[in-house]
Amino acid sequence: MAESFAANQLNAQSVVTSDTNPSIFEVLAQQSLATGLRRAADYLTKILYTNNSQKFEFLYDNFDEIYLLFDICVQFCHLKAFNASFSEHFYSLKRVSDNQTNRGLNRRQFVSSLVLLTAFPYIKSKFDSLYARLKLRQLESQTTDQSVRQLFVKTYPMIRTFCQLVSLYYEVSYTVGRNRYHSPLLRLSNVRLINLDDDDLKSISDKSVIRETNMDWFAHFARLSMAGTKCLAKGFAAGLSVGAFFIQFLDYWYSTDMYAHSFAPLPVPPPPPQTSDHMISILYKSVIRETNMDWFAHFARLSMAGTKCLAKGFAAGLSVGAFFIQFLDYWYSTDMYAHSFAPLPVPPPPLQIDINVPIDKCPICLRVRQNDTALMTTGFVFCYSCIVNHLQTNSHCPITGYPSTVDHLIKLYPPDQ
Repeated sequence: MAESFAANQLNAQSVVTSDTNPSIFEVLAQQSLATGLRRAADYLTKILYTNNSQKFEFLYDNFDEIYLLFDICVQFCHLKAFNASFSEHFYSLKRVSDNQTNRGLNRRQFVSSLVLLTAFPYIKSKFDSLYARLKLRQLESQTTDQSVRQLFVKTYPMIRTFCQLVSLYYEVSYTVGRNRYHSPLLRLSNVRLINLDDDDLKSISDKSVIRETNMDWFAHFARLSMAGTKCLAKGFAAGLSVGAFFIQFLDYWYSTDMYAHSFAPLPVPPPPPQTSDHMISILYKSVIRETNMDWFAHFARLSMAGTKCLAKGFAAGLSVGAFFIQFLDYWYSTDMYAHSFAPLPVPPPPLQIDINVPIDKCPICLRVRQNDTALMTTGFVFCYSCIVNHLQTNSHCPITGYPSTVDHLIKLYPPDQ
């Protein structure tokens, strides 16, 4: 009985740790890609709203819903075409049913995968935003009946921590080979991830070549988005590599003695040993023997001519480089370098805004301030409850009109309070 139990354990472990299962690094990489795309889109939306609040106000206020619709379209196309999400297909992964007899996804698994891929990040983002707003409102003393809100603020961090611990347990158990699923969301969908084999890659290439004209719009959209993302990723990676190498080279160049010795004056080269009569005799012999030259002499003459051309080009390059280095030496040794990189003049201060409000009163309620709070974008100080309610309604400074949010608030604690 013990031998059969051990055999079953080895068999199960061999199934879990087979070559078709992706490594934990591939799994975490595709998860990071999925979350990173959402954060990048959120950050881009905030930048656009800060630069032009009137044009991008609708996009900023409804970012979660707009991104949800976009995410549904992208994930639906990739699940339909490749049985994988966008990030999973980017790392050559696909979803299969846990049943070994069925390698595809049935209707229930397809719908559950689509819902969990799109709805779960949306709900999590909404709960995080709600928790941040209620956490800020805890300092307000005017509101009443906050029992449900206080309960949510106290319990939500514990629920979020519990979910993170469950995800960590699945990842660790998947790493050691004791679990088929690396995420509880896959367990709910009853699917798991595997690597694309040669047949899958061949079928994808055949579909892209044979069914190019009959490809539906779902596959077209998925193929174009995947190709564009791969090109952007390769270009960004190449740019990062070249930029990192260039920065390290500049750091090494300026931190060593090469920078000082490189601008030293070059020594004057010695004159050529050959005279003009000797060169004339060589040219005369080459002309006389042109007709009687065999193939070896032809080859030697051509190689000599090519070598001379290379030598002339190299000499010209050295001349230009020496001139450029001497110019840099002159540039850095004179006052031109100091004047060219001198700091720009300090701009004049902005126009003073006269609000005709005493220094100890709030510009919104015109009463003595309670819970002094400064707005980073403008520097004005308000009551905490007044400025929070105004920003949640209007999203700009009540005095200057600059775009602002509750994230730009700073609590002040004067000595008299």
